[in-house]
Amino acid sequence: MTVDEKFKKLGNNEIEVLDHTRDACDKSHIVRIFCTDGNVVLKPKETRYFKTRRTDGSWNWTCVSTVLERARISGAVYIKAVRKANGVIDWYKVRKK
Repeated sequence: MTVDEKFKKLGNNEIEVLDHTRDACDKSHIVRIFCTDGNVVLKPKETRYFKTRRTDGSWNWTCVSTVLERARISGAVYIKAVRKANGVIDWYKVRKK
């Protein structure tokens, strides 16, 4: 079972949101997140959960396949990624209560 599947089985009252950061990607591009579950795809109007590969709370992602981006929330282990219809990506540090 993936991290995304595990978190989506939890109720909203079982997940605590701790911190937040934001990025953007043109809505016509596919976002790929490199995490413990492999390469996770995040499409517009989609929410995905994942576990970071690094201990510093950072993760890599791409908007255009040749450009590797890096995002970070200090101390993050689990991330909730919410991509809006316009391409904005909200990254939330989350944990199980």
